[in-house]
Amino acid sequence: MEYTIIGLLSLSIILLIVSFFKKDKVKEIEEQVDQLSLTLMQESYQLKKKIKVLEEELLINDQDLGKRLDPIPPAPIAQTDQDMLLAQYDKGLSYEQIAKGSTLPTEEVRLLVERAKRQNKNYDH
Repeated sequence: MEYTIIGLLSLSIILLIVSFFKKDKVKEIEEQVDQLSLTLMQESYQLKKKIKVLEEELLINDQDLGKRLDPIPPAPIAQTDQDMLLAQYDKGLSYEQIAKGSTLPTEEVRLLVERAKRQNKNYDH
């Protein structure tokens, strides 16, 4: 009986010592889950950033497309309006000054004045 108790006691001490050196499988699984969780969070963050960039690009492209699809056609300029622009130019006003006084851009004023000059073949200036 004594030998049995001593044998069981020594076996329990040996098993206790072995359990300290054995790897903990639960701890390994917890570490793997933590790694997987971090990886998923990083990928989710990167996807959100990419989606945001794509949405911004689509928004910009939609705005550009809207500008290209809905151009406001320029109103036809009557001959009298061209003559008026030419008269202002003859008074010494620059293209920029004429453009400020009208709703036309400077380049269009220049083109209209040049066209009016060509149409008036007897234009002296």
